[in-house]
Amino acid sequence: FPILQPLWTNLYGGGSVLGLLLLSCFCAGECMNTLFRREASCMTPLWTGGLIASSLAAFALAFINPNTYRAVFYFMMSRDPIFRHIIEWRYFAREDLLSLHGVLLVLGAALLLRFWRDTDWTELMLFSVFGYLSIDAPRSLPFFAMATVPLVASRLTRILDDADGRPRVPVWLYPAGAFALCMLTIWYLAKDAGKFQSDYSFGLGVNMKLVPVRAVDFVEENGVRGPIFNSYGIGGYLIWRLYPRERVFLDGRVEMYGTEFLKGYMLYWQPEVWEEYVRRYGITVAIIDREPNYTTRYLDESDRWALVFFDDRAMIYLRRVPQNEALIRRYAYRYMRPGSMKFDYLDASLVDPAKTFALIGELQRSIGDEQYSLNSHLMLGYCYLKLGPVYYQRALKEYQAAAAIMPESRDVREKIAWLQQQLKV
Repeated sequence: FPILQPLWTNLYGGGSVLGLLLLSCFCAGECMNTLFRREASCMTPLWTGGLIASSLAAFALAFINPNTYRAVFYFMMSRDPIFRHIIEWRYFAREDLLSLHGVLLVLGAALLLRFWRDTDWTELMLFSVFGYLSIDAPRSLPFFAMATVPLVASRLTRILDDADGRPRVPVWLYPAGAFALCMLTIWYLAKDAGKFQSDYSFGLGVNMKLVPVRAVDFVEENGVRGPIFNSYGIGGYLIWRLYPRERVFLDGRVEMYGTEFLKGYMLYWQPEVWEEYVRRYGITVAIIDREPNYTTRYLDESDRWALVFFDDRAMIYLRRVPQNEALIRRYAYRYMRPGSMKFDYLDASLVDPAKTFALIGELQRSIGDEQYSLNSHLMLGYCYLKLGPVYYQRALKEYQAAAAIMPESRDVREKIAWLQQQLKV
């Protein structure tokens, strides 16, 4: 472990504290077993001393990284409320108790209470520490599962076996139970019961729903040059694709940037914050991912920035400087505001025939790869609906394309049903 810890720290950054927590739980638990339940511990005094020395050595070696103490004490930085705006750091919600996470929490706690008289302190430490971390932030869920499943399995076995270790139930139930669990897992994934495949579809290559593949393709194919401003969630992918030619503004290794920088970033959509970033860093390119809130309003309304690319994953804005003028003349969208959740801003263009023609042309140009153009299909459907019954057939086609991409949308299904009814009439 002392050898592995600096590797973990340099490869996984702030997450490497989990290795130190694992060692600490095991070290403290085995010491408690030695003190209170000697028969439960495999530790001799010599081994206990070796485990303590190994834990201390791993802690010391964890500081050998470019960010020194910031990587080791990253978990202290993550206590700042600003982190709760990031999905993987959100608070545990009540509905989470109804998930597999909640089942594992409740089952683990119940089994620990059931066998409290012969508690294994190491298992109790692992369950308590990693259980708390899983409640504190979803990013720790996999580690909680790895720490808890052996605890649950060993205690369920004790319930199913008698005092001599013989099964109380027919032996065939064990492989049958394992088979049933495998089938449940396959069903869970195949039916997407947990809405997992909607974002994490199985297959080779990069998941285009999670990273801005087409946006970076546009950057590379057109020789777009920075300095770049980018959203938090896509910084790592941009590093992979564009480094060392371009540097990112921010990525997921927040221990490198600090909470104050992150707090400022959370307000980038405010005009004064944005202009300060442009002045300080000379930003000429903005690659911003799609977010629930309309964070690009200022860029859409500014005559100093132009939207040149968008799909369902990201948008690219270029600052109107000489190096970008040729690309802006070729690719700029004059009427689109893809970051807006409402389409009523399009109404002003739809009353002018010339603008309507240009607007629909821009939307058709933006579709590109059908699979990742949901927003464009929805906007086209909206435009055709606004243009009246003559265009209902075209509107239906666009909403059907949108439904193929997002079949779970009730609003899209209702529009399709209404349009089909109107066309029959």
